[in-house]
Amino acid sequence: MQYPNSLVARLYKARYFANSSLLEATKGGSPSFIWSSLIETQDVIRRHARWRVGNGNKIRIYYDDWLPDSINRRISTFPYPFMENATVSSLLNDQGERWDEDSIVNIFNERDANLILSIPIAKTKREDELFWPEEDNGKFSVKSCYRVLSTVPRNITEEKWTSMWNLWLPAKIKNFFWQACTQCLPTADRLIAKKVNCSKVCLLCNKADESTLHAFVECDKAKACWNRIGSSLSSVGHTSFSEWIHNVFTVLDKENQSIIIVICWKLWFARNQKVWNNINIPPAIIVETARNYLKDWKESTRAVCSTQESG
Repeated sequence: MQYPNSLVARLYKARYFANSSLLEATKGGSPSFIWSSLIETQDVIRRHARWRVGNGNKIRIYYDDWLPDSINRRISTFPYPFMENATVSSLLNDQGERWDEDSIVNIFNERDANLILSIPIAKTKREDELFWPEEDNGKFSVKSCYRVLSTVPRNITEEKWTSMWNLWLPAKIKNFFWQACTQCLPTADRLIAKKVNCSKVCLLCNKADESTLHAFVECDKAKACWNRIGSSLSSVGHTSFSEWIHNVFTVLDKENQSIIIVICWKLWFARNQKVWNNINIPPAIIVETARNYLKDWKESTRAVCSTQESG
């Protein structure tokens, strides 16, 4: 990460991630012990490292962590048409000397636009580089990584669960959501890992392997649901459902957090209907029934509370 041109870094890149970056690399076939150990740290590095903007050629707008925000370093605006794979260099003027302010304000929501425009652009056209914001000097170390592993993830998890459990939702939906965040739902990848003989392909889209992240974030049906509620959440660049939902909680208020969770619950119902009964439920119905269910549940709960208080 810090010395990409070193002999060791070039050897590992040639063997394991020739066409991608360290943060996107996979374990590969017959990995060495050292490479297997490095891959184990990949998630924490991906979660906490950040890109420093140079010429913008290496940084993907919607996939990478590059915004100066300690809570959520990623773009929260829904991907602009035909810009899903664009790099940050496309947000600079023709000379690459400053931000294209008019375009940025038109493309991104207020939060994202303000963060982007706060990033200074160097006069010298240097390369983009990853740095480690947990240290003042920006350099990664084993000691710093250990400190992050032993403190930060635990605090994030506590905040996330506290926020979720405080939402006004039925207990059964909270239990479902806990299963989703802890990889306990019987998605195809989990069933196959437990030696269950089943297809690994998502039956809702037939385009990719089914996982929790795919079912609720990457699947075409899930994306269609998020589009219908006008969500500005990006569905790309996340490595787990838990990571995605953490970002949801940082950019949405409690009312929208609740509807996101109920839609996930209804998406899981739609998935099961397709798997077991071959019934296809359109995204419009999923969103409508989720909204109606939450509205009806809140009204009935209020009515019960009012009756108990008057009694």
